[in-house]
Amino acid sequence: MFKKILLSISVVIVALVIWQWELVNYASRMGWGQLKIIWDAKPVEVFLRDPKFPDSLKTKLHLIGEIRLRCQPPSREGGCAQRPGSSCFYF
Repeated sequence: MFKKILLSISVVIVALVIWQWELVNYASRMGWGQLKIIWDAKPVEVFLRDPKFPDSLKTKLHLIGEIRLRCQPPSREGGCAQRPGSSCFYF
């Protein structure tokens, strides 16, 4: 009985994959691309210490870090949950 149920489910899954092959192929390529990005990710500090990394991009990374430290997402009550002496900008 268990084998028949497992076989039936397998047949349905294979039929759906064949029927929606373009979608399955697209989703698998997108998933692989996202995993590749995550696997190849490096900490920001690695780029900041690298002498070959352009100074203009280091400046932007420092700015992003400052913004993240200074400003929290808006609170539920509205407005910006700020740390003292900071200002929030949302784009």
